[in-house]
Amino acid sequence: IRLCLEEMSSRIPGDGGLDPEGRSLAAMSLMIGGILLARAVRDPELSDRILRACRQFTVRSEEKS
Repeated sequence: IRLCLEEMSSRIPGDGGLDPEGRSLAAMSLMIGGILLARAVRDPELSDRILRACRQFTVRSEEKS
């Protein structure tokens, strides 16, 4: 996790009161949490919606920086 965090932090600028490591932690947590939730639900449509929402949110938040 630390290696992935370092790699992400080197590519993500700080913004919105968070330094690059903080933004990387938030993005990583969102991605991992999204995968866990998508796997936990029994409804394939809801699973896809969870993954899509996490992906769109992460991409849009990175585009704003």
